[in-house]
Amino acid sequence: KVFWLDECAPTPDTGSLSVDKVVSGNDPQPESTAFGFTVSCTSAGSPVDLNGEAAGTQAVFTLTAAQTPKVFPGLPVGATCTVTETNAQGADSTSITVDGGAPTAGTSVTGVVIGAGTTRAVVVTNVFNTEGAPGALSVDKVVSGNDQPAASTAFGFTVDCTVGAQPVDLNGSAAGSQAVFTLTAAQAPMVFSNLPGGATCTVTETNAQGADSTSITVDGVAAATGNVTIGSGTTRTVVFTNVFDVTPVTVPPTPVPASLTVEKDVTGDVPDEWEFTFGLRGGDTNELFTLDQGDDDEAFTVPAGTYVLTEFEVPNDRATLIDVECDDAGADIDDGVVTLALAAGDDVTCTFTNDFAEVAPSVVTTTTTTTTTTVAPTTTTTTVAPAAVLGESVTRLPRTGTHTGELAALGVLLIGLGATMVLVGRRREAVDL
Repeated sequence: KVFWLDECAPTPDTGSLSVDKVVSGNDPQPESTAFGFTVSCTSAGSPVDLNGEAAGTQAVFTLTAAQTPKVFPGLPVGATCTVTETNAQGADSTSITVDGGAPTAGTSVTGVVIGAGTTRAVVVTNVFNTEGAPGALSVDKVVSGNDQPAASTAFGFTVDCTVGAQPVDLNGSAAGSQAVFTLTAAQAPMVFSNLPGGATCTVTETNAQGADSTSITVDGVAAATGNVTIGSGTTRTVVFTNVFDVTPVTVPPTPVPASLTVEKDVTGDVPDEWEFTFGLRGGDTNELFTLDQGDDDEAFTVPAGTYVLTEFEVPNDRATLIDVECDDAGADIDDGVVTLALAAGDDVTCTFTNDFAEVAPSVVTTTTTTTTTTVAPTTTTTTVAPAAVLGESVTRLPRTGTHTGELAALGVLLIGLGATMVLVGRRREAVDL
């Protein structure tokens, strides 16, 4: 070859071309498998010599998937190159990308124009599958419970896939083959397509954001792990559900009390100062209280339970208990003692009726003088404590049948008789003198 050097011509700007080999699928080839290539370029209508000292201008070479890319430096700016895979080793399909763009099916790409100071990257991918068309994997996130985090909360995931112990690249041009990503419950599922049929994939949730529990389903069926095998032409769906719950605090219901009202009704002419004593006991209640003819009632609010209500008798036959009535059909009334089984919310009224009898005036007349002494009846009200302390059995006091007013009249009569006897004795002594 004879080259003419024109020292006066300027040195042209140059660029580079890179050719790389990628193999995928569920039937990977040995790393030593060599794939055949040719590269040819033209500049200003003339071929560009890519062989150096070798004959011809076309580059002919092989690449394995384990090799570094084949680089052609120093190409004239504006040169147009064609890259062809001449031996795909029986691959099921072949696609080519230029500078990371969309893949184009086929074994050849033309029209790759060299730029100044840049490297055009051509990647040829061969797919080897034994189970037909590729499949896909979908990963989705669901959140439930009564204490869910914000919709923007991101949960961490990783996905790893292998075919025949070889990792499947899920990152494209990124380093490594493992996919690392996050999902929120509001996002659409993360989908990995073009996975080799027969590939085994493992989906792992790396950050559950403190969920109380996590469950997994694969294709709608409960599963212990996110491990799946990709089928040819199918999509496997893995769903991770996180539950966030706050255990509610159980507050015991406030007990509903019962109401009891005791009323006093008196017939006859009862003195204003007359009082009637009652006792109420049951549960923690142990009460003594009084009512007179001027009191309407005495009201109690008590817990549900059984109670005994008693009016204690007084030692005077003028105040006779003649009737007890309660508006509770279940009340047990026995000889003036009322037993009540009060349920929550009950409102019961018991009325005790006493009859107060009239007492005729007592008249005392002396026979030794012409003076008649009339003693007005004296009414004495005596309050007698119950025969027993509440909580113990109650013994009713007997009625005496005698009033303190009658005893006082008898005393006045005796004093009058004594004074009369003294006067008579003195008159006889005067006559004798």
